[in-house]
Amino acid sequence: MVDLMLETAIKAARAAGTHAYMQTGCGTISYKDPIQLVTPADKECQDIIVAHIKEKFPDHGIIAEEGPDGAMLKEIPKNKTDFWWVIDPIDGTRNYAHGGAQYVVSIGIIKNGTPILGVIYDPNTNYLYYGKSGKNAFIVGMPPDINKATKITCLNETLNENSQLAFSGTVTRWLPKSFSILMNDFVCMNLGSAALHYAYVASGIYSAAYSCNIKLWDIAAGAAICLAAEGQVCDINGIPRFPFDLYNYTGQPLSVLMATENIIRQLVKIFEADKNTSE
Repeated sequence: MVDLMLETAIKAARAAGTHAYMQTGCGTISYKDPIQLVTPADKECQDIIVAHIKEKFPDHGIIAEEGPDGAMLKEIPKNKTDFWWVIDPIDGTRNYAHGGAQYVVSIGIIKNGTPILGVIYDPNTNYLYYGKSGKNAFIVGMPPDINKATKITCLNETLNENSQLAFSGTVTRWLPKSFSILMNDFVCMNLGSAALHYAYVASGIYSAAYSCNIKLWDIAAGAAICLAAEGQVCDINGIPRFPFDLYNYTGQPLSVLMATENIIRQLVKIFEADKNTSE
């Protein structure tokens, strides 16, 4: 079943990504709240993904960003399957809405509260990242053989001045002091797509990615891929983010740190020291 789910997720991601790419610049920008914008393509891409899922797995649950009246979409699994598809149809909507190329389709599958499979598709590069339980993370689309799946793993290093760290989301009360430390000591990046950050961590491009006040659909696919790429997924204190209670999730903001255990230990020390000095 996992192989069929992976095949379905890849087809859905490619179909949605192609639609998003073809619709670039079409439609009007609207706002779900003062800082959350949305385009017609967000809902259209989500409908494409959901249709693929329901065709093959009608009993599976769904959590997706674009629901009725600006809320999330949530459908509980049927017949005790406990499989959840967690979807961000366009991660990086702000980039997409303004013609930027840094956006991806993000589809994660969670069972018993733990990510077991993830697919992230970048329609502008045609790179597709995927991972499933175990040490099975790959990228498809890289030259010279764009049809071959190449195994990827997270970096495992002692952080230095050339280490690239990605940050996204809304900064919390005490993080600005940490940012000053991190920006001074490392290379800090923000592409405008948290899911793309996680794909880059899994690929060994970035050493780590930290996001605060984002949603489960931003995280799910990247978490599965990073776990499959020998990384870990935790909060800012180093506590594992999963297993997660999806049944009671209503869109609460989350924080997440993705990297190898070694790198997470180094970053947690910085965060802890800074937090202590601010209290």
